[in-house]
Amino acid sequence: EAVLRSFFLPGDPQNFELKEVVAVQRLHSDDIFNRNGDHDNHSPDNGTPDNRTPPREGCPDNAWLLRLRPRDPEVIEVFSSWNRSFVSVSVSKDSSAETVLSDVLRRLDRKEEDVSSFSLMEVYMSSKQVQRQTLSPQEKILEKLQEIRKVSLRQMNQTRLVAVPNRKGGVLSAQQGVQVSLLIGGLDPLLSREEYERLIQEQLTNK
Repeated sequence: EAVLRSFFLPGDPQNFELKEVVAVQRLHSDDIFNRNGDHDNHSPDNGTPDNRTPPREGCPDNAWLLRLRPRDPEVIEVFSSWNRSFVSVSVSKDSSAETVLSDVLRRLDRKEEDVSSFSLMEVYMSSKQVQRQTLSPQEKILEKLQEIRKVSLRQMNQTRLVAVPNRKGGVLSAQQGVQVSLLIGGLDPLLSREEYERLIQEQLTNK
């Protein structure tokens, strides 16, 4: 629990574990001291240069690795791009992006629609940028999650799986509609909604 607080990671402490990692012995290099012309490090036995790399000060012999406990099946949250909601889906090692999408559509009362008309997108929202990657229908979800967690638990916490309608000819169908979200800063916080709309419309007209 203290480690989660230190790294500002949400979640139930019961879902995490600490694993001790023993440091690997540093490799010896016979060339380092020869290139540097260091003739002061001699073995006490025969006077030959001692090429053993001295330990670094403050470097621990071992460390602790924080990771999520492996679970099969696992419950994940999948967001929908059309109504800003999410559903919880149980996935196993055999679950693919296609089977997850099918479950999501069923839970959102869209089971009559063709699964091939939708895609599962991985959205990584860091403090500097938003990265999007469309998963292939056959991609295994648990393997994908484990791949992200190996990079960083923080990145996993900033990653969302989103169900999105596929574009047809580069344009969404009329039934699916188009939703655009804008983040605009630098405006007077005391204006009314009508005044905001007027200012934005003026800027768009000028462009």
